[in-house]
Amino acid sequence: MADTNETVIQQVFHDEGKNIFIKMLFKNGVPHGESITSNKEGEVIQKVNFIEGKVHGNFLLFDKKKMKARMHYKEDKLDGRAEYFDDQEKVIGIENFKNGKKHGLTEWKDNNGNLLYKENYHEGLLHGEKEEFYPSGKLKRKTHYYRDKIIGEPEEFKETEKGTGESVEKKSPLQFNVIVNTAKKFLLAKLGFE
Repeated sequence: MADTNETVIQQVFHDEGKNIFIKMLFKNGVPHGESITSNKEGEVIQKVNFIEGKVHGNFLLFDKKKMKARMHYKEDKLDGRAEYFDDQEKVIGIENFKNGKKHGLTEWKDNNGNLLYKENYHEGLLHGEKEEFYPSGKLKRKTHYYRDKIIGEPEEFKETEKGTGESVEKKSPLQFNVIVNTAKKFLLAKLGFE
């Protein structure tokens, strides 16, 4: 069967009777290339790239001619950095993915650009430190995770006029060592060394 390229324009009606227009390139009967979806006013609301029927490359979402999200896909799975934007097209959220799962840093800000929280993932599981912040930007809570499980007690901070916050409850070095040793034993057991 010879390769055939054809551009197909589809018109889809929503329940409210609004028109959504999709322009999509097909190769051998499957999406291949950029797909553009527009609303009835002709404004682009979505751009997606396909390779041999799978989402591969950029996936962009728009609202009122402004970008709202930019994600990257690899063979139908989120892979790489995803960014989310406010109405001024400033980045308010960042997530990182690997093979369809969160992997790496995730952080979200409010509309004023103040950090709300940041956390780390490893293969889809919360792993490492998660920090939450007051609207002022000062540290509110710090929690340590190991493969989606909380290690120790979250450290709470009260908001103060100066500094980054004052610890409500400080951990002693002994408590911290117990937490580290517990995590280390768990890891060694999982790896078959204990």
